[in-house]
Amino acid sequence: MLRKSILVFALLLAPFFLAAQDVVVLKDNAPVTSLVGHYEVFVDSTGNMSLGEVMHSGKFYKPLQPNPNFGITSSAIWARFTLKKTGKARQLFSYGNCGSDSVILYETGGPTTGKQIMSGRDSYRKREFGVNLALFSLAIPADSTRTFYLRVKDVPPVMMVLEAGTEESYFTYASLYNLLNGVFYGIILLMIIYNLFLFFTNRDPVYIYYVVYTLANGLFIAFVNGYLIYFPHWLNSLFFRLHTLAPDLLGLFAMLFTVHFLDIRKNAPRFYKPYLSLGTLVALALVLDIAGRPHDGLKLVQLAGVAFSIASMVVAVIVYRRGYKPARYYILGFGAYLCGLTIFILLDAGVVPYSVFARHAAQVGAAIEAVLLSFAIGDKINRFKKEKEKAQQEALVAAQENERIVREQNVMLERKVEERTAEIRMQKAIIEEKNKDILDSIHYAKRIQRALLASDTLLQNRLPEYFVLYRPKDIVSGDFYWADETPEGKFLLLTGDCTGHGVPGAFMSLLNISITHELTFGHRIFRPDLLLNAQRDAIIMSLNPEGSGEISKDGMDCVLCSYDFGKMQMEFACANNPLWILRNGEMMEFKADKQPIGMHEGPKKEFTLHSVQLQKGDTVYTFTDGFADQFGGPRGKKFKYSQLKELLLSIGGKTMEEQKNILEKTFSDWKGDLEQVDDVLVIGVRI
Repeated sequence: MLRKSILVFALLLAPFFLAAQDVVVLKDNAPVTSLVGHYEVFVDSTGNMSLGEVMHSGKFYKPLQPNPNFGITSSAIWARFTLKKTGKARQLFSYGNCGSDSVILYETGGPTTGKQIMSGRDSYRKREFGVNLALFSLAIPADSTRTFYLRVKDVPPVMMVLEAGTEESYFTYASLYNLLNGVFYGIILLMIIYNLFLFFTNRDPVYIYYVVYTLANGLFIAFVNGYLIYFPHWLNSLFFRLHTLAPDLLGLFAMLFTVHFLDIRKNAPRFYKPYLSLGTLVALALVLDIAGRPHDGLKLVQLAGVAFSIASMVVAVIVYRRGYKPARYYILGFGAYLCGLTIFILLDAGVVPYSVFARHAAQVGAAIEAVLLSFAIGDKINRFKKEKEKAQQEALVAAQENERIVREQNVMLERKVEERTAEIRMQKAIIEEKNKDILDSIHYAKRIQRALLASDTLLQNRLPEYFVLYRPKDIVSGDFYWADETPEGKFLLLTGDCTGHGVPGAFMSLLNISITHELTFGHRIFRPDLLLNAQRDAIIMSLNPEGSGEISKDGMDCVLCSYDFGKMQMEFACANNPLWILRNGEMMEFKADKQPIGMHEGPKKEFTLHSVQLQKGDTVYTFTDGFADQFGGPRGKKFKYSQLKELLLSIGGKTMEEQKNILEKTFSDWKGDLEQVDDVLVIGVRI
């Protein structure tokens, strides 16, 4: 009751206290008018004062700056202004910070004195107008004057940008504003679609990081400009409760994109961890927000944003100076956006004065970024086109020169045809002789390689039933199979696929067979996983001698099995190639370790030891990739592992010799007239 009495008393006295206040005249057909210099402000540090208490306080003052910025504050900021309407057109008032939390407009001096109109994100469902602006209609009769009080309580920085004008002028302005924002989001959408296309074309994860970063950027701009009112209620509520979430997401994905695009770990390793440590500021800001300290969280986000912008540009320049040329696109494109984002952050912090450009600097920077990157791509295409035209011109000149030379030499060539013909015949005879010598040597090498493969006698004596389908692409093969007995009576069987085929592959197979013999019966390593670990080290050392300056990634994919037929057990390890067991009409698949016997780009891991209790009638299949990778069939496509599995399931009940014959015929029929692409090796062992 006391509060109501104070309010009524204050409203009755308001005209006397406000007699000296500036009056803004609102005319029909006038554009939107800024209230700069025509309003007073009051800071309610408690954040809880009522309208009557504020009016009675007498602490309003003229701001020293146009569009003053009160920064991040927990206080409620009040503005007082007087408007006079001279025409009949409907007049509107707007508060320029679109994404503010709570905005309330009070009218005094009329029959609806004390009436409040709600806006802001916490009451967006109660807004008079379903637009992103904090927009109010003014109930001022023609040729009348009213005094209004605006109360703003916000977590983001509070900036007093006050404007008034006719409904027509406002929506003309809003249409242009929305059109420009539509252009901006159109650019964002095009960049997302384009980079998704690049990702599916090149499979480079940096494009996905850029897509997610661009989505976060668009979401952040929508958050700042108040467009979240068009989003689902749950999403709007989430960003209303967590004010740092939008800038946190933007900072996180911008950092991930920067790290991968510039490849900081490789190109600037000393800056990698310090740069990533900036992410702790972003995480801490979100923690403060969740803990109920959103103002402190936003201040920390501002600090993190400025630090991230500076650090990103410094690292980009360092990477570029170290010879990483793509960094120039980052400096031009992403740098433009970082500059705009930095201006926006400094505006929120009160360092930069308010202006239309400063308020939309992040959007301008993002648009410039998209345009510059488009120019960069266009320049790359134009350069490729010019280089192609230049090459064609050079080829044409060379062809004309060759034609001239041919014409000049035709007479000489005609006289020497017989001499050259005789010479060619002699060279042909020499080449044929050398080819014969080479083929004889390769055939001899084939006999040597065959001698080093597991002998039929050994396999027949130790394996119950088996088949070996062995089809080299050339005379000698990079695929091989090796077998031997351990002193404990176990039987080792290795199915190997060396890098390459023909003579290079054969050399690799001989090297691997030699190393396998040395490790088993020289160093007495018989357990499959330990043997593959040791074999990998030996191959790397053999192919990459210390001080050679060359790095060889040649090696081998294989499956190594150790059979204990007495205990009906099998241990095995797999390098890139799997192992299948057919049991009771179902195929059991054991996946391989995704690493070869040799150098590779991924982390070096110990090979996995698998152990299986065998059952009578099980059939164990090991193979290389030659069968599955063979092109053929009606459409000239690969045979694939899925089709190989179906084939083995269909013939699993037949004898091993029948299975081999069916596999050979299927392979030949599938290949048809096409060239065999790789060596083929399939081994089946029935328990």
